[in-house]
Amino acid sequence: MSAWHDRGMTPSPLALMAMLGAMVLLPGSGAAQEHGPDPAVLHVNGRGVVEVEPDRARLSFAVETEAEDAGSAASANAELMEAVIAALRGTGDSELSLETMGYNLIPMYERNRTNTSQPPRIVGYRVVNQVQAVTGDLEGVGGLVDAGLGAGSNRISGLAFFLSDPRDAQDEAYRRAVADALRQARAMATALGVELGPVEEVRGSAHPEQPRPMGDMMLAAEAAARTPVEAGSTSVTASVSIRFKLGG
Repeated sequence: MSAWHDRGMTPSPLALMAMLGAMVLLPGSGAAQEHGPDPAVLHVNGRGVVEVEPDRARLSFAVETEAEDAGSAASANAELMEAVIAALRGTGDSELSLETMGYNLIPMYERNRTNTSQPPRIVGYRVVNQVQAVTGDLEGVGGLVDAGLGAGSNRISGLAFFLSDPRDAQDEAYRRAVADALRQARAMATALGVELGPVEEVRGSAHPEQPRPMGDMMLAAEAAARTPVEAGSTSVTASVSIRFKLGG
């Protein structure tokens, strides 16, 4: 039994709204006192979520090589990366696209130097070449991983699944968000004993979740012959804020 019943009292409309966690502005309150009388208004927030199956996968293949001189490190890296790219294209994936995402030549310095008065000495070079692969063949992602590893890629990272065009899912998420807001507004108006008036203002936003990462994979060449990969699902979320007038 609530405190209202214990006291033999009926909660006021404002108390009801406080209990429901919504915002009501009554005539002559707050800003209305400064700018003239305004009708009572009701603010509600709605949320809609749509679960969809992704239709694209993205992952990065990197080749890292080291040598005493920069030219040797770069030459060895180029040879390996050419083999990796050829292997990826050789999978027969007609939806595959490849793009170079980074190339770095990094000097390596001697460690545990005893003479700290002299500048550190370069003892070698590391080259890191990274290629990003995007495909619509989700069932073939595991085959791409295996092909890249077998050809010499020594780091695979950033595997993620996403929607190439989320607009239909966003539209459905908006519909669900508005329906959620209307449901709340009607329930609150009924509890207050007033009629729900016209919409005064609507604000909304929708966005797909960030590509679902599968985690970086530091894979060695002797990894399993077949890498299983499951795409799962992703979510598109929309939110709306609606302000209604309230009747008598």
